[in-house]
Amino acid sequence: MKNNLRKTSALLAALMLAVSCASCGKKSSSSDSGTQKTSSKNMVEGPGSNVDISDSDMPYGAKMTEYGTEEGCAIKTYVDSRYVSVEEAVQLSKFIAAVGKNDVAMFEEAVYPASLKAMLNKLKFDTTKDYLSYLHDSLLQYTEGEYEFDYVNSEKYVGEGVYDYSPITDPILAAEPDAEITNKKQLEVDALFDHSNKSIHYRMGSYIIVNILTINGKPYVALDAS
Repeated sequence: MKNNLRKTSALLAALMLAVSCASCGKKSSSSDSGTQKTSSKNMVEGPGSNVDISDSDMPYGAKMTEYGTEEGCAIKTYVDSRYVSVEEAVQLSKFIAAVGKNDVAMFEEAVYPASLKAMLNKLKFDTTKDYLSYLHDSLLQYTEGEYEFDYVNSEKYVGEGVYDYSPITDPILAAEPDAEITNKKQLEVDALFDHSNKSIHYRMGSYIIVNILTINGKPYVALDAS
């Protein structure tokens, strides 16, 4: 019983589920090419006003871009390209898609190896396959049967200086003291399934929180294995 409770608690940390939001995320329309083009300036219109606002002054979500297989994403991925690079979007897409597909190889491509090893040790799983199957199966109660995610929508963003990333970085640095960890960010995402008609956020009442860190020059998903 104690072991099951420990695994359930760690599942929440592994999938990093935020429980602060209860509304369903919705994706915006995009161009037929799969990539929504955005401009560098935006006009704010109102009574007696016509003001240019630069991209840097706009909040996350004001310049959303859809990436697909052309960019290397495993599934369509909707992010604000001012805050999330294509490479980061690719890793996000692989992480979410791998949970839905139960794809071990894809999961290991997305998650930093030292971070994944620390999580396996924490939960006492022998292999990535065991851990990933547990993550996949734990969502079946919300999907009401087998599922594959086909769209990931990044709703919110938290950068450095706002969130304490030490529980995520400490296990990595303990294993690899010379690892260079930069450009830390956290995304609250909704994963859609059943031809993008059903939302895991809506069904769970929470977003999936995914931490993406650049480690030794390449972005990876990093798990909270502290």
